[in-house]
Amino acid sequence: MTKSEKEHLSKLHQLMHNMSHASRNTPYTLRNGLGQRNSNFNAIPLCANHHRNGGYGIAFHAGRKAFEQKFGTELELLEKVKGLINILTIVYNIINKSVVFNYFKSIVTTSGKQ
Repeated sequence: MTKSEKEHLSKLHQLMHNMSHASRNTPYTLRNGLGQRNSNFNAIPLCANHHRNGGYGIAFHAGRKAFEQKFGTELELLEKVKGLINILTIVYNIINKSVVFNYFKSIVTTSGKQ
């Protein structure tokens, strides 16, 4: 696994943690057309109930077509996840820059005081 894949999966885990209070979330990696595992960049967050345990119409592996009718196709969900990760990245960068800016601002304003 590459460094960028690890970073992406870390963001995905962060997204899963923020989306659900379920304790056991796992990324589901989409399959390519040959039934083989796809890239780690093509993963969607699914809690245990939506991945395997929820039964027909709830869990992906209990009935893919019913799951997709209710929640969307794998590719539709993947696009939503990528969009959410992009938004979270932008927000994180804004907050991080703001924190750094405020830190340096406080140093500059307090360094002249005696």
